[in-house]
Amino acid sequence: MRRNVLYAVVILTGMWLILVESFSWFSIGTGAIISTICVVLCRKLMPLEPVNQVKFSRLLFYPFYLIGQIYIQGFLVIKMILSGVRVDIVEVKTGLQSEFLQAILINFITLTPGSVPLGIEGETLTVLNLGSAKDEEAYRVVETQRARVEKILIQAQR
Repeated sequence: MRRNVLYAVVILTGMWLILVESFSWFSIGTGAIISTICVVLCRKLMPLEPVNQVKFSRLLFYPFYLIGQIYIQGFLVIKMILSGVRVDIVEVKTGLQSEFLQAILINFITLTPGSVPLGIEGETLTVLNLGSAKDEEAYRVVETQRARVEKILIQAQR
């Protein structure tokens, strides 16, 4: 547990240094003190259950995949807007049992342009999706996107 606190302080201090754009000893010390206070307050005020069903080492390259998909989907949405757009509500099944990984999947759908998750109940995910007016299968588009991400997330599931 203490090792996780140390990791959190180091990561938050690094983020602090990036935000203040200064790498002096004063900035490092200030960032470490503020990060420590934040971690202690979060542990006291927001006790969270540990996430045990996830192999975080398998999610190492996920942020890079997410950034790439945001750009790709952005260009596809631009193309759809120029050629005609249709909005559909689609339900898809997910094979993820971990609520943490389901939250990552929902955040992925939220961050990629053209789709908004409306809710999740059990393993059924409801998504509001932009589709091409020419394409009649809105379900296929959401299912393909979800399947690609879920393939990565299932590898991280224990």
